[in-house]
Amino acid sequence: MSLESGDIRLNSDFVYKFGDVLLEADSLNIIDIAIDECDILYLADRRRNLIFTYDPHNAVLKPVGCYPGVLPLKLNTLSAIGVDRDTLYIGDLISMNGAVSARMIALAKRDLQIRWVLLKDSDGTPLNKILDIECDNKGNVHLLESESGRILYIDRESSDYPAAHSVYSPEPGSSEPKELAVDMESSLYVLYESKLHIHSATAGEKEIPIRPGGLLVPSGLAVNSRGEIFIGEQEADGGSDSEISQKTIHKLSGEAFIPLWSYRGASRRLISDQKGNLYVVNGKGNKVVSLSRQKVNLQDKEGAFKGFYISEPIDSQTLSTRWHRLLLEGEFEKGTQTELWYYASDKLLSDNKIREMDPDQWYRCIAENSSIQGDKKRDALFLEDVQGRYLWFRIILSGNEARSPVVRAITLFFPRISYLDYLPAIYREDPLGRGLLERFLAIFESIFFDIDVTIKHIEHYFDSCGAPSEFLPWLGCWLALTLDEDWPDDKKRLFISKAISLYKKRGTREGMEESIELLTGKKPFIVEIFKGRKPCKKVIPEICNKEDDEENTIFFPSEEDMVKWPVKDNDQEAIREIPLIDILYGNERFGFCVLLQDPDVDAASLRRIRKLIDEQKPAHTCYGLKVLQPQFYLDMHTYLGVNTRLTKHEFFLELTSVIGRDTILDDEEQAGQAGRHARIGIDSTLS
Repeated sequence: MSLESGDIRLNSDFVYKFGDVLLEADSLNIIDIAIDECDILYLADRRRNLIFTYDPHNAVLKPVGCYPGVLPLKLNTLSAIGVDRDTLYIGDLISMNGAVSARMIALAKRDLQIRWVLLKDSDGTPLNKILDIECDNKGNVHLLESESGRILYIDRESSDYPAAHSVYSPEPGSSEPKELAVDMESSLYVLYESKLHIHSATAGEKEIPIRPGGLLVPSGLAVNSRGEIFIGEQEADGGSDSEISQKTIHKLSGEAFIPLWSYRGASRRLISDQKGNLYVVNGKGNKVVSLSRQKVNLQDKEGAFKGFYISEPIDSQTLSTRWHRLLLEGEFEKGTQTELWYYASDKLLSDNKIREMDPDQWYRCIAENSSIQGDKKRDALFLEDVQGRYLWFRIILSGNEARSPVVRAITLFFPRISYLDYLPAIYREDPLGRGLLERFLAIFESIFFDIDVTIKHIEHYFDSCGAPSEFLPWLGCWLALTLDEDWPDDKKRLFISKAISLYKKRGTREGMEESIELLTGKKPFIVEIFKGRKPCKKVIPEICNKEDDEENTIFFPSEEDMVKWPVKDNDQEAIREIPLIDILYGNERFGFCVLLQDPDVDAASLRRIRKLIDEQKPAHTCYGLKVLQPQFYLDMHTYLGVNTRLTKHEFFLELTSVIGRDTILDDEEQAGQAGRHARIGIDSTLS
């Protein structure tokens, strides 16, 4: 049986530690919080209907406004705020024609001028109360409505006056949402009392239940830059201090909630900055607390980095199974250590009971000094005759800051069958000698097993996709392919699989283009010299005796293929016409030029390409190899500075062109010019 569930390796973890109490005042009633790219907090205070900013670096709290708290638009009832790189968004309740509706106000952060005010969505439906406003890193804005539970989407780049489009509407009768969050991938998270609804652009929709077995009443939702989800708990009416101290913030892992006891208490709002730090508004809304995200290294007292992994139970489907042998595959570098312990039982134990087991109850299978086995495998027997239907592993990895052992696969052999069973019974009578002989025979069993597996799957060695890396050059020799050692394995496999089709095109332009494309990933341009030359219309009499004498007809480039090249002769510049073909290839009659489209190609790749061309080009031909630069490119026969030049730029205005109000058109040279309103003899004099 083989277990392959990803790599097991040492890795640093992050924890949240209690930071500072940033704000605490009984006069505050914070209903929403937002943070910008400079880690400036924006707080919406319902009690005074004001918006405050708080700078954690300077511990400065001040109201937003030209004058303290004064905005260009009077706020009625604050409901939500949001902020992005240049705009402050405010959700507000207003009364129109006797009915209460909502509006969203967009103010410029720089001068607090009104950008636009949104009263209706794109279909003309008035907005309901806005519970939350979230901005993603692409400049888009998302709104969460209260009564309808809709999520509205605003694309700021669409126009100067954006429209709100509905992207999600819950089914009728659904519970009222509480909060909205958005991650780096623009996925949306909606928090309800009993579930978390996730709208992912890639994975679709997903619901995670919160009750029962989870939080009592959730309140506060945040998603950090790593996609980790945090949910707080709501404060109960009239709750005691002991009940409040039992509440905390929970981190979602899969569908389980892990409490972060570095913060104790209820929460109203959560938010995360770009570094992953959390900011918590407590249940009463009068305090803001920071939780700093800190990296924890798995370093023990002796300075080594160590961690352990406990596996899920492995079920053999048979009671009292005698487990025989174990094979670990991965990367075990020098300077790292790997230990493996196991436990077997006929009873299925819970995860908590397995974790709480005493270390003496585990049996060692692979010791830390097993590095003598090599860097790729660890092989061991289950020495103790421990029987059980279920088997657990406890793998301990030790390394340093730069290196860690990696376990990629675990292979188990059961039931217990040993080479000792094939020997006479006299070798099994002595218990001490039996164990020693069984371990000795296990060495040959391990070697023969690898040989048997190789023979059983020998067909993999004849497949370019399945053959081991060290076998690829030998496999290429069967097809007369020369594969350089510095080629990546994927390129070697690709050339071996395409060898037959490439041989049919060998020596042709099409075959060479395909070969270079397989090697570099980009198709080159190959220009042949005979396609660039044209027969002359007139035959030189000294060379050709007859006009139809094809053997004596000479070829030279046409006028459009000629390049005027400046040549200095006796301090005087003379113009000499040089054919473009001669510049690219020289004067060789049989030649071609390979033009590469990748400007970042390195010297090693160019060396591989030249060797490939030398092997596949026809005999008695020459070639040129040039790399096209991306600065100026029109088509495959355009070369800036060779047969193409740029004219001096001109300035002109078309019918749809607009000049800004503060733009002045002027000439650099000021002397000898008269302005448009100059009057000769009145305000101007010609001298």
